Amino acid sequence: MPARKDPDASANVPSFYGAELRYKRESAGLTLEQLAEGSFRGVPFLSQIEHGERRMPLDLARHVDGKLGT
Repeated sequence: MPARKDPDASANVPSFYGAELRYKRESAGLTLEQLAEGSFRGVPFLSQIEHGERRMPLDLARHVDGKLGT
């Protein structure tokens, strides 16, 4: 497996948010699949958020907050 390439979290707000999301998710011991469960969004969508390629919609932010206890 190749080494994980993390985006530069200081590049912009979506990248910073995505890095924080990934940190919180991994700290909670959740996979992307587990975080996506019940969100009406797929794993690729969440992955794009973690990589700073998409912004977090409000409904998904509420779902993630509930799952991560944030």
